Amino acid sequence: MKHAATTFERINISLPKTTVKLIDKFARKGGRSRFIDTAVRRVIAQNSSKRITELLKEQAQKNASEDLKIVQEWFELEQVTMYEKKKAKS
Repeated sequence: MKHAATTFERINISLPKTTVKLIDKFARKGGRSRFIDTAVRRVIAQNSSKRITELLKEQAQKNASEDLKIVQEWFELEQVTMYEKKKAKS
């Protein structure tokens, strides 16, 4: 199976000196680009996951009242069915 070659693009960015010092503290020598790539991808993945969680929560809150109505309807139906079964056994 052939793997697609990763292409790179050189960019110039400006970072605060303290940030560069942090990168140099944790990145292997000559590995700044890889370290920054990994960090950016992780932040994006985390933010994407958080956004998905937020959207799911929003949707659940929007549907909560409808869900409650459905549960109440089924509960009432279940109560009637149980009453009728008990009545039939008597």
